[in-house]
Amino acid sequence: MIVKRIIAALTRTERGLFVAALTVAIASTAALGVFAFLRLTVSVPGRGGSFTEGVVGQPTYVNPILADGPADKALARLLFANVPLLADKIAPDETGRVWRIRLKENLRWSDGRKMTSDDLLFTIAAIQDPDTASPLFSSWQGIAGQRLSELEVQLTLAGPYPFFRQTLEELFPVPKHIFADTPGKNWRLSDYNLTPIGSGPYAFASYERRSDGFIETYTLGRNSYHAGDDPFIDTMVFRFFTKEDDLLRAFNGGRIDGFGKLDPTVLTKLPRTYDVAPFSLSGYYAVFLNQGEHPALKDGVVRRALSAAIKRDELVTRILGGYGRPVLGPTEALPADPAVATNESSDMILESAGWTVGQDGIREKRITDQTVRLAFELVVPNVPFLVQTANELARMWRAFGIAVTVKALGTDDITTTLKNRQYQAILFGNFLDPAEDLYPFWHSDERFSPGLNLSLWNSARGDDLMEQVRREMNDEKRRALLADLESVIRKDLPALFLFAPDYLYITSRGVQGIQGARVADPSGRFTHIARWYLHTTRALK
Repeated sequence: MIVKRIIAALTRTERGLFVAALTVAIASTAALGVFAFLRLTVSVPGRGGSFTEGVVGQPTYVNPILADGPADKALARLLFANVPLLADKIAPDETGRVWRIRLKENLRWSDGRKMTSDDLLFTIAAIQDPDTASPLFSSWQGIAGQRLSELEVQLTLAGPYPFFRQTLEELFPVPKHIFADTPGKNWRLSDYNLTPIGSGPYAFASYERRSDGFIETYTLGRNSYHAGDDPFIDTMVFRFFTKEDDLLRAFNGGRIDGFGKLDPTVLTKLPRTYDVAPFSLSGYYAVFLNQGEHPALKDGVVRRALSAAIKRDELVTRILGGYGRPVLGPTEALPADPAVATNESSDMILESAGWTVGQDGIREKRITDQTVRLAFELVVPNVPFLVQTANELARMWRAFGIAVTVKALGTDDITTTLKNRQYQAILFGNFLDPAEDLYPFWHSDERFSPGLNLSLWNSARGDDLMEQVRREMNDEKRRALLADLESVIRKDLPALFLFAPDYLYITSRGVQGIQGARVADPSGRFTHIARWYLHTTRALK
């Protein structure tokens, strides 16, 4: 009432000044309040939102026992939890052969049923059953499981294996109450391979399938029974494509929020703004030499000259766009090769061994009554960045009188070529899990399909060292053995090591909390999915 009288007594000009002063006072008070709020609080991740990832391919077996393709492995990583997350205790005995695992209390599957040690033992038995045809079959042979209690099991290995903890990290139990009555041969027929009951941070919600059977989308929601941290993002949606071009159009058009790719050339096809999280893989690319298919490749001097001519840093910059690292051997147990570090001349290496330049500019040498030309064929998968790498290698080697014909093959042809070992040299990748276990890729027992020794390397000393590495439980002694093994491989040069590319996870700018890390395979990008977020809120400091 008094305020009204005061305002009424004011002139029009005075009223205007009064209102202006009052407005400034209110605005100043509000600004001070906002400033105080911002000073006393901090921005933190908030819950909510939906994230859509694009994938070229299809989900087939969203079951960690059967998952083999990238789509299945990625979904299984979100829908199932591994043993280290589910366990209260993982303890080996002093020999490294006997491991005790105790599960956490009150674990439940996404359908609310209780998880027990029986589920863990059932999963291991299913992997070991040849009728199930699990990709994990070889990793679990010779391991005996015993139930100690409702929550505790004992696993006994045939011998000490220092990498068994990593093996457990890749073990994602499945529910016994779902599969107990299903014969191993029928597992791949189960509807639960697409509508799984799991224990991961997310639970299956739904999928949309076309009339021809193609699954277009696959949706996950938060799992309220997850034993780990709850994710911030409410919903994860996977949208599937038959062609990479369709996926890229969807990303550029804002219809998907992210996708992953090993090939960095994809970045040149993205006019839309984006963020990149590089994940370092436990593996490398190399040119594997089949010495039995070309007499020149049997010459250690030639292999040394080929390796010395490779400008690895240049390959990482030009081919990978800096997303990767140069590689000089199958592990990182030793520093750079002296020949590479000193830029030893391939010309000098070859000249000193009698490889002279012929009339056409290609080096040659007389070997057992025949003239052998330093020219060979390099097979490569028809993947853009690998074909580009092969062409760059051919250019580098041509400068030293070495002629290389690049032959790019599609998926089916490259599979047949690998199986039959029908190549003089092949550019291919080895992805190691565990990173220190070289047996599957370099032991002489693995020279022929389905083994992965693509150079058909046969070294008694190398075999012995690989076997010792697999048995040695002492970390320091094992590292010394690994360094010796690396030295033997680098000296013999059965392959020309190139680089280790990063797996690139590309997202729109609104996605936060994704941090690159060292992972065994691309599905590892979801290891810390609980840290991803789309929204923020304020919390007191």
